[in-house]
Amino acid sequence: MQQIQAPQRISQTLWIMSVFARVAVMFLLLLVGFAGSLGSSVPGAEVNVVMATIGQSVVLPCNISWDKPFDPKSIRFYWQARKESDEKGDYPEVVHVYNKGEEELDKQDASYRNRTTIYKHLLPDGLLSLLITDVKAEDDGTQFIAILPGNTLPTICMTKLRATARFQTPDVNVSCVESGGELKLLCTSRGGFPAPTVRWTGPNSINDAVTTLTTDPNSRLYSIHSTLSVNVSAMATPTTHDGSDYAARRPLLANVTFTCSVTNPVRQENVQATVIISKRCPGLFPPDSPGVWSWAVGIVVLCLAALLCAIMFLYCRPRLLKQRHGGDRVPVSDPYEEKNLPEL
Repeated sequence: MQQIQAPQRISQTLWIMSVFARVAVMFLLLLVGFAGSLGSSVPGAEVNVVMATIGQSVVLPCNISWDKPFDPKSIRFYWQARKESDEKGDYPEVVHVYNKGEEELDKQDASYRNRTTIYKHLLPDGLLSLLITDVKAEDDGTQFIAILPGNTLPTICMTKLRATARFQTPDVNVSCVESGGELKLLCTSRGGFPAPTVRWTGPNSINDAVTTLTTDPNSRLYSIHSTLSVNVSAMATPTTHDGSDYAARRPLLANVTFTCSVTNPVRQENVQATVIISKRCPGLFPPDSPGVWSWAVGIVVLCLAALLCAIMFLYCRPRLLKQRHGGDRVPVSDPYEEKNLPEL
């Protein structure tokens, strides 16, 4: 049996390792594309929607089955893009160009320079996926297409990119005005994209919140300031004279809460913060005031207790006097009758 020489053995090992590496990279690209896409990358211009986090990287998946052996010197394809504001049917932005084995980066639009990569070593396997780094808010809504001239369907992949960013957990500050029975709640959150929806919830319907959205001029990320004014006195005051409504509302007033919710419409994520007003503004809530029936029951109990004490006193008084004088009582004579006082 002919022995395999050492150089041949090393060459075979390197070849096997390269095959495994290529398969692993292909698997990762397919996994990323599946996780980030709401559709599949199917030739025939089916539109995918890929969600990306601002500041991070995203892969726009695209694959094709070559009808003949791959020859890099005979292949030309390119990625182009258009913003939502561009006219439909026109893709004016050149994103990435591959032409006969070379990448023509000088043709790129300025906004994509040093931000795109294709996997040249995976082109023979039909993977034309595009990596975009440092996703920006300006990329939101951009539609990308991969074009392969000479193919039966030149536009082989279409992908719409949604750029998003998570909002921070809101911070709710409470300002108490005890004299007027009012309070103001300020809810703030920042760092999110796109524009969120803000909602307040509490014990009553809330419609008078004032919400302001601002954007950072550089990152275009949103900050929210939402102010809510609440009349707690009206909420805590009984609505009937006998206090029966107060008794029904007392469990609610013991832990009055308000919640500020911030929802990202693209990610369908909700962050919220809840405050307990009675802990932040204890002076706004009057102490428990029992109703008329509670007062009546209290008075009756006091009268019965007083009557019982009087009966016990009258019953026990003779025995107490007898114990004090040691038995039967001896009449006490008048000292003026026992002595003969000198006549004046």
